[in-house]
Amino acid sequence: MGTTLYWTLAKWRPTFVFDWQATREMLSFGIHIIIIALAGALMANFDYIVVGRLLGTIALGYYVFAYRVPEIIIASINNLVDKVAYPLLAQLQSDVDKLQSTYIGYLRYIAIFTFPASVGLALISGPFLRIAAPRWEPATLVMQLIALKMGIISIGYVPGVLYKATNRPHILNQLAIVKIPCTIALLWLGAHWNIEGVAAAHLIVALLNVALDTVVASYVLKFQISSTFKALLPAFTGSVVMALVVAGVGMPLAAAPDLVQLIGFILVGSLSYIGALVLVDRDGMARASRTFRAALSR
Repeated sequence: MGTTLYWTLAKWRPTFVFDWQATREMLSFGIHIIIIALAGALMANFDYIVVGRLLGTIALGYYVFAYRVPEIIIASINNLVDKVAYPLLAQLQSDVDKLQSTYIGYLRYIAIFTFPASVGLALISGPFLRIAAPRWEPATLVMQLIALKMGIISIGYVPGVLYKATNRPHILNQLAIVKIPCTIALLWLGAHWNIEGVAAAHLIVALLNVALDTVVASYVLKFQISSTFKALLPAFTGSVVMALVVAGVGMPLAAAPDLVQLIGFILVGSLSYIGALVLVDRDGMARASRTFRAALSR
């Protein structure tokens, strides 16, 4: 049904004429995509193998639960970016200036959502688990570390879309040659400190991978790395302010019921983050607001 809809929307129909040139182009691109998918599957599941093998099934249960909650909340934004950014970056691949500005723009707006989501989830993990799933409370620290990791890798997700959209998927495979051994080694080492060690290793891997992706993307698009830091600064500053304010509020709320803590953290965190964004990036917030209103009007 999906294929039929694609043909209908594209107004295209298959014929019995075989195009060798098109086949070679699709195979050269598709082979890299298959290798990327296999490498991604290995990196995405190796931690489960390590935890289950070295730490046992009970530890694996806690770890999987702690991983899935941030993944569902934050990683869904990455999937949305892939669907939206891929065709747009592909259309702009011949215009370097627009490609650069669009890439930086995606980083800025993704960070505005994923940074506070990851930091906020880390901050509320304790009361959230005590209310929603008390028996999973031992997974609190793991959930906090994985939440922070998810916020970081959201930035590394955009370069991958960029390479595929500009017909450079081989770069992802070349990067995987470096990333996979590093990831395996750190996760295996982290398992010596229980599931918390594996989660901490994930956080370190995310920082290293995003740093590598940023350097390579700046080389491919020929822009200064400082442009990336500048784009991420508003969301980073707002998230730090939010964390400090919530931490300050947490002290007087420590004796309050978990539900009161949870509601208080969410309200105070949201207001402090928005307030910090308005102070440090008033123009950016105004542009985002106009864009959002225009999208709603359509």
